[in-house]
Amino acid sequence: MDLKAQLNVLNVLYKMVNGGEISELTPPKPKFKPTDNEGKFEELIPEQTGVRSEGLLKMFSALSEGSGICPHSIVVLKDGRLIAKADWKPFSSRYLHVSHSLCKSVTAMAVGIAVKEKYLSEEEKITEIFKDELPDSVHKYMDDITVKHLLTMSSGVKFNEAGAVMGNEWIKNFLSSEVLFKPGSDFRYNSLNSYMLSAAVCRRTGLSLTEYLGRRLFTPMGITDLYWEKSPDGIEKGGWGLYMSVYDYAKLGQLYLDGGVWNGVSLVPEDWIKKSVSPQISKSNSACYEGYGYQTWLTKHRDGFVFSGMLGQNVFVFPERGIVIAMTAGSSNLFPPCRAMNIITDFIENGKNFSREPIKDFRYGNAAALRNALAGASFGKPLPLESGRSILARLRKSLSGGKAAEAVMEAVQYLDGAEIEFEKNRAGLLPVLIQIMSGSFAGGIERAVFEVSGSPIMAAGHLRGEALSSGKRFISSRGKDGAQAAKTVYGIGKTASRTGGLVIRFEGDGKTARVPVSFSDKPVYFDFEDSGGSYLVGVNGSLTADEDDFPVLKVTLCFVETSCTKALKFIFEPDGVTLKIRESPQLYGAIDEAADMIMPSAGKIARKTIETLLETDAAEYRIKSFLEPTLRGKIVSEPN
Repeated sequence: MDLKAQLNVLNVLYKMVNGGEISELTPPKPKFKPTDNEGKFEELIPEQTGVRSEGLLKMFSALSEGSGICPHSIVVLKDGRLIAKADWKPFSSRYLHVSHSLCKSVTAMAVGIAVKEKYLSEEEKITEIFKDELPDSVHKYMDDITVKHLLTMSSGVKFNEAGAVMGNEWIKNFLSSEVLFKPGSDFRYNSLNSYMLSAAVCRRTGLSLTEYLGRRLFTPMGITDLYWEKSPDGIEKGGWGLYMSVYDYAKLGQLYLDGGVWNGVSLVPEDWIKKSVSPQISKSNSACYEGYGYQTWLTKHRDGFVFSGMLGQNVFVFPERGIVIAMTAGSSNLFPPCRAMNIITDFIENGKNFSREPIKDFRYGNAAALRNALAGASFGKPLPLESGRSILARLRKSLSGGKAAEAVMEAVQYLDGAEIEFEKNRAGLLPVLIQIMSGSFAGGIERAVFEVSGSPIMAAGHLRGEALSSGKRFISSRGKDGAQAAKTVYGIGKTASRTGGLVIRFEGDGKTARVPVSFSDKPVYFDFEDSGGSYLVGVNGSLTADEDDFPVLKVTLCFVETSCTKALKFIFEPDGVTLKIRESPQLYGAIDEAADMIMPSAGKIARKTIETLLETDAAEYRIKSFLEPTLRGKIVSEPN
């Protein structure tokens, strides 16, 4: 069984790199509607709750600039009141956002309610719950696994999410798997433990997990907009696949802080919450966490706990301070280090940031500075602090302005009608991580066609101040061909008679995607439709020059309901166009780190095994060129 799962994984990796489709085991993601977050919490100035705005601003600024953190949205509650919120545009709290493993804590809430209602017990064996799914023979430890072992990630079952998503019959495959140690004796994180908890609730209640929680938790809390992916068996995945608003994630954190009570009604048993946020099993060698409770991590801070998901999806709860911080993000690393937790813990542990009573002698200017900075948050950039003290802030400010905006508005006209044909490739617009999780692998980009319309998207821009002079130097140093390339992007030698929006039409694999580009601080959005589902994408562009004075058009696509971004960099050169495509998270650098997830028995030899399967001396190059592609293209149709 385990060997079969590993071969399935390798087969999918082979198809990813060489082309080919796999059967879709997850239903396509539906199109989500914007959510209404108005009135979800009473809003107060931080000082009215005993929190200093300057401390919050320092925390937000550090999170915004911290290497690899890449926040999308953050909500801060104090005693159940909203004291700070930020969306790093184009990401927005108005849209549902994937939770990844954060939702394991939500699954544990369902189990706690089911235990109270006597559908389940912590000491019940899973072989009893799923006795009709048992294979003819099971591992000697399988009959020892209880609900509690699933809750504490101590089942020892080897079958994990990588093997599950490549096949069906997840319950049978889990029960057929090898068990690595006596259940309860060690910690081994495995999302299929959470899936089995979801399946257990569904089996005993006769309801789906969403239906069961809807009646007992979501509806009473006013959580009406959510989506939870299901397995091929029609069961919510439990350990991943939940989409909710960051405000609703914050609500769940507040529920646990208040002992399971919401609006005076007990929704989750208080004794269950105490167990959930108490150390049930140690997690050795963890730089971030002290231990593990019931599907919940415990911080090294004396009273903190976290609902935690990969790539920076977290709900931090600090009962002693009365603080809940809900955060969605798109970390540049698949498994981010503890930078965000360290920054937040520094804020929590600094007594100067807090007062037991409302702060009366505060400066309203500090609260206004916090509000203004958070209102101007933009993904991938530092917060726009009024002081502009840092060198980076000063440089950014000096390289923006009216002339730059006018240059972009003029220059983009010369892309109108340009058509680029690319060499054969496997580089699609959908981020690779989404392709893996949805089981939908796209074909490559065959051509890109630039179209300029009369849309008012071009209200402003981000062209470096020296760009036009760089273009002129490019002409003089490159001759006729250089002059043509510079005219194409910089608009030199031709008077623009109109302003408009840029749309790039990407074609490939028999499909077409029209990507609008905004050069202003306000992103433009479009729906990216794929066989794996519908994804809302926010787009910004910039026009500049590289170190060789070649014109560069950079387009950043933020898949706002996910943790993924994709950056396209068109470099216009005399002999053609180079397109560099980079993603966040950076999967290539995480292959070794993720090896245990992909192939548990292979450990650190996962990459070598993949290379052997590909049967080529250039396998490592091919893997990297798939995950971080650089394409060469030729202009087959000149601009109008």
